Amino acid sequence: MSQNPLHDYSDELNNLIHQFKALKTGRVTYLEEESFEMLIDHFLENELADDAFLAAQFGLEQHAQSARLMIKKADVLLVQNKPEEALYIRSEEHTSELQSR
Repeated sequence: MSQNPLHDYSDELNNLIHQFKALKTGRVTYLEEESFEMLIDHFLENELADDAFLAAQFGLEQHAQSARLMIKKADVLLVQNKPEEALYIRSEEHTSELQSR
């Protein structure tokens, strides 16, 4: 392990970006929930809203009950100027529908 935590984070993020690209082509089939969160944050910070949305979609396909990924998806929708969809996702009604599945 490196002495520099920032370097370790950068390496981890680069690895996740590589895995995300592989996921888009079907070469990778699974990522941890936290990995999707990290990717979404990275894409939003770098103004890559379409990639952030795709990461949220893939994440929710794999982790359908993740409230954190639902909130991240709502954040992406706000950036994409889709407030109605974001509001729906964040609504209590929709959240309780997910919890009752």
